[in-house]
Amino acid sequence: MKAARMLAVIFVTTRLFAQGASTIVGRVTSKGKPLASATVTIDSDVLQNTRATRTTTRGTYWAALLPPGTYKITFAHGGTQTVTRKAEVRIGETVRVDADLQPSEEGESVTMTT
Repeated sequence: MKAARMLAVIFVTTRLFAQGASTIVGRVTSKGKPLASATVTIDSDVLQNTRATRTTTRGTYWAALLPPGTYKITFAHGGTQTVTRKAEVRIGETVRVDADLQPSEEGESVTMTT
């Protein structure tokens, strides 16, 4: 019985946290075509650590369970410009942040605010 109560508390706590959490989603392309395996780094003062993910074969990515705040999203892939975008995320909101990475000379980067 004690284990069942503990599981119920964990379930309810997780559900309540998830309801207030936010998500950043998007698509990364190069010259308009999906860019697979691009690195997407998500950083904010409200996070304990920087989060990183890679795009799918369709160029999509997502980062869930984010607390509300201002985020810096950096997109990188070998042979392309590194692009940084900023986004404001509110409680329970899903924000879309896309990027089109252009071929570049080594070390080029672009910063944009959305």
